[in-house]
Order: sequence, then structure tokens, then C-alpha cells
Amino acid sequence: MEFIKPKNTNKENVSWKISRRTKLIVEYYAKYTDYDEAEVVDMLLQNILKDKPFIQWLGKRRSKKKIDEIIFGVDKPEVDLTEPTNITGDI
Repeated sequence: MEFIKPKNTNKENVSWKISRRTKLIVEYYAKYTDYDEAEVVDMLLQNILKDKPFIQWLGKRRSKKKIDEIIFGVDKPEVDLTEPTNITGDI
């Protein structure tokens, strides 16, 4: 028997203002994919971690160790932030 794995329970409520067009894109994409809007936004924003200049910028922050732990789920500072990272699992 396969056990059911829980969805990501490490979620926070946020309040952002976005354009009506963007809201509709997310709304219709959610309907298309059969995910709720929050899940769609969460999954799409994970793609930011494929932005090499952003990852390099993160690597230069004073709080690099905290960034490694929170964003990349890594307890050690040896993470190479010069290359995009594939993220798996819940964040």
C-alpha cells in the first residue's frame, strides 16, 4: 500500500498587488492545470531559481548562509550559487 504524502504545509499568506491581466492569467492557468491559484503561483515562482544572474547575486549577499538554508534547504555554506539549482520536494 502506498501512503499519501502531505502537500507542502510550509505555506504563508502574502498580500501582493498584481495587474488584472496577471490575475486572469493565473486564474485561467489554474483552471487549465486543475491546481488552485496559490499552487500555480508557487510553482511558477520556483522558476526564478533558474535565473543565473539572480543566483549569482544571492551568492554575494551578506546573509548567504541563511539564504542557503531557507531557499535551497542546505545546512552547509558550500552550495555553489553560481549555477542554477534544481529544486525538488517541498519548499
